[in-house]
Amino acid sequence: MAKDYFSHDYNARNDKQLTKLFMKHGLKGIGAYWCIVEMLYEESGYLELVEVDRIAFELRVDLDFTLSIIHEFKLFENDDIKFWSNSAIDRLNLRMEKSEKASKTIQKRWDKYHLINNKTETKKDIPQLYVLLCQSNDEKFIKIGITETTINRRFSGKMPYDYSILKQYFTVDYIELERFLSNKLSDHSYLPKINFGGSNECYDIQSFNILNNTNIEIDCEVISNNDVISRNKDVLRCNTIKVKESKVKESKVKESIYREFAHLKISIEENKKLIELGYNQSEINSIYDSIENYKKNTSYKSLYLTSVKWLKKEYPYKSNSLKPEQRLPLWQCKFNAAPTKEYECETEQEARDKYFNFGGAYPEQVIRLR
Repeated sequence: MAKDYFSHDYNARNDKQLTKLFMKHGLKGIGAYWCIVEMLYEESGYLELVEVDRIAFELRVDLDFTLSIIHEFKLFENDDIKFWSNSAIDRLNLRMEKSEKASKTIQKRWDKYHLINNKTETKKDIPQLYVLLCQSNDEKFIKIGITETTINRRFSGKMPYDYSILKQYFTVDYIELERFLSNKLSDHSYLPKINFGGSNECYDIQSFNILNNTNIEIDCEVISNNDVISRNKDVLRCNTIKVKESKVKESKVKESIYREFAHLKISIEENKKLIELGYNQSEINSIYDSIENYKKNTSYKSLYLTSVKWLKKEYPYKSNSLKPEQRLPLWQCKFNAAPTKEYECETEQEARDKYFNFGGAYPEQVIRLR
């Protein structure tokens, strides 16, 4: 499918629905509409509704403004999961008739939404262990991991495979649960062809049968996406999930590991020490990811000591070893539905400039936190 242009009727401005859009939002609305149409063509005709906040950020407009364009003027259709333009689909279908390759691309996109790409997740205020079915044209495997945020945020822009959420375990003992399952599935480890953060925590498809028949002796709430499982039963070859939940048993593990990859690991106690130095868990996890993805990390012997050095370099004024008067002011920057960011710098203008470098727009609101 060619991506450098799409057909555009020269009298499109006379369309009744576009006229109503113009009456309410002016040329700004017309411009935003055509930008959204361009995005639809780039994504083979469909966009997820959960992506509307990202679209608003890319267009540098309000979220309500973007929702108005999508829903109010009958310019787009939706099924509560994704939205599309019938005219765009018609033009894409016309191209499909001329190109077998384009036809396969559109079908793959359709399958992504209707067969295996279920990213709907349950959200709670406690950490979780998750189980994903990841696949590409020539690979299928299971990914197990832990996160203190949502799964979709954890892998936003970082996952090179299509994935579906199969199971979620919500428990305060998520680290212990991950260690237990990793040991249980150690003989079924799988190394994906494409490297990504957490790719060392993947297992073959057969491991899912083992997971289903494993008694979990940790107090947790389990959310199972049975719909995804049933639609992939020819791949997973598994029955309905049966997980026994019981009270927490005293762990016999001498040292609980918070994070482990390659030859490096860091304990829960060492992770707490980093927090005591003045860094928040999000900043610490970001450093762990950076170290894991650093090609020369084989020369490091201690993940804790390495993390301390990297944190001091990345956030030079956050350590509690500094006296209050030595710390720089802390600024919080906000822009519509875009992520809120915090910066330590001398002036408000410096914080504004840093936010601009992050998102391509200056923040609408800046608050001094310290």
